[in-house]
Amino acid sequence: MLSYLQGRLALVWAGLVAATVLSLFVSREDGATSAEAAGAVVLVIGFLKIWVIAREFMDLRSADRRLRLAVQAWTVVVCAVLVAVLVLR
Repeated sequence: MLSYLQGRLALVWAGLVAATVLSLFVSREDGATSAEAAGAVVLVIGFLKIWVIAREFMDLRSADRRLRLAVQAWTVVVCAVLVAVLVLR
């Protein structure tokens, strides 16, 4: 069981690293995308990473349903507000 858990967490960690590298490529200033669009994509990737970290490394996956929903709702609401502020400013 421990080897399965370590394998799954290693895959999650590798996915988080890949998301970080993806954020780096999206945020490059090569003129292909606008700064607002790139910022919005980086914010969404960042909040997806927050959700994954809370779920996998903070044991939210096995937590009470209300707590899971509260954290997920917080993640979605804060991400949406920040993206809206970025895009609509």
